[in-house]
Amino acid sequence: MIAIFVERSVELAVLGLIAFPLARVVNDRGVRRRFQAFPHVQAAIDGSLAIYVCIVAIIAFAQPVALRPAALAALVLLIFERWQARAEHGLDRGLPSGSLAFMQLAPWRDPQFYLKQAAQHGPVFKFRHFVYPAIGIVGLERAAEFLESNDENLLVPPAPFNGLVPGGFVRFLSAERHRDVASALRAAVTPAVVEECKETLATEAKVALQTLAADPSGKSDPIPVLDRMVLHILMRCFFGISPGAALDRLERHYRIADYRRLARTGRSRAVAAVFDILGELRASALEPHQESLAGRKSFLNELRRVCPDALEDDELMANFVYMLHTARVDVVGLLAWLLVKLAENPLWVAQLASELDADPETALRPGGLADRLVRETLRLEQSEFLLRRVKRPIQWDGLNIPSGWYVRVCVHESHRSSEIFDRPDEFDPDRFLHATSRTRYSPFGLAPRICPGAHFTRTIGRHLAAELASSHSVQVHDVEPLEFSGFHWRPSSRLRVSLQARE
Repeated sequence: MIAIFVERSVELAVLGLIAFPLARVVNDRGVRRRFQAFPHVQAAIDGSLAIYVCIVAIIAFAQPVALRPAALAALVLLIFERWQARAEHGLDRGLPSGSLAFMQLAPWRDPQFYLKQAAQHGPVFKFRHFVYPAIGIVGLERAAEFLESNDENLLVPPAPFNGLVPGGFVRFLSAERHRDVASALRAAVTPAVVEECKETLATEAKVALQTLAADPSGKSDPIPVLDRMVLHILMRCFFGISPGAALDRLERHYRIADYRRLARTGRSRAVAAVFDILGELRASALEPHQESLAGRKSFLNELRRVCPDALEDDELMANFVYMLHTARVDVVGLLAWLLVKLAENPLWVAQLASELDADPETALRPGGLADRLVRETLRLEQSEFLLRRVKRPIQWDGLNIPSGWYVRVCVHESHRSSEIFDRPDEFDPDRFLHATSRTRYSPFGLAPRICPGAHFTRTIGRHLAAELASSHSVQVHDVEPLEFSGFHWRPSSRLRVSLQARE
């Protein structure tokens, strides 16, 4: 009996080892956050794990003799996975060094995982993107050459919100359609509109900092305050809408359309919310009063100038309105990191305050110190990666990349590479005193799929940095441990800031 018990225990342990890596990863907080945007994937994995456990339990109780062949099959799979996990696996077939270990947890818990892989295996290495084999590339010059020379053999895997936009979201469109839609959106997001709205940017930055400073606890959660600031700025610049009933209605629709809430709201409600936003904008555009969309300079009116029929084009308009939401998420993340970096580097804040006193226009212009502070924050944080999938086998730089594999361009790691930057981990805005090429520094993507709102994002950051330097001192608490938000690494959710008005 003891021998049978031991045998059954070993068989169940082996069968458990098959499912353990998947169960461990999908229950990690960072992965769960990412799967909030992929509810069908989360449901499929959870369901599969539950079914697997039930099947094993049924076999163990109803047909225990079947455990042995099942365990042997599982053992073969485990040995095969360990064989593939060897760094040298596939070198003879033209694959780079690196581990194809199944469902590694480190990428979701260690912000430096891919940089460590590059240090160990070289700037081109292999790994698994969830269950899919993948190639990682560190070095933007190297990555840009790869993307340009293999563009026809690559596709952009769509994000979950791609299905919320008729025809697909701009960054995931085919090359030709992307060129048309991106050109229209880029033409709409003009510096002239941003300049027109600069008082709104300055006012909202001031209000946000005053709100944080007024927190009676002395330690305030910055995210809700920054989110409100960014929402007001984006609504004004995109649609010409100021705080009020119209903005509140649109915010409710955007909350339902938020891809991070798809697991709760459902895809059909999110799609309907996108069309509710379109309906609001179309109705408001026809109103004659000065505060309507038609009466104020905005990105929407620029879009209508470039594309007179834009309001009637569901695909273009849905891309435009959802671009506001993706920008909102990313800009809030950037501003949170900017507060952290400014708190950690008070000498740079003092220098900015001095330059603002001497010549505020120069300090705030592109290339000025406020802008360099934002650029350096982007270099160290927030810019993450680009993802492609191989449609047809690729031979590149002595490597053979099979079809179906993923390619991850490691933008964050490239920005922290000592190949490119001296003292890469040091916060030094003056490294941007001179122009830097996109093959060295490119937080907003690589050609031709570059974010059309890069200058706008930096301008928002400049105004927050300038207002802080002019009026407040800042401290941050509980920055670490860093958390994976689903798309970006961010400070701990326990992050708090303490602001004190300057005398």
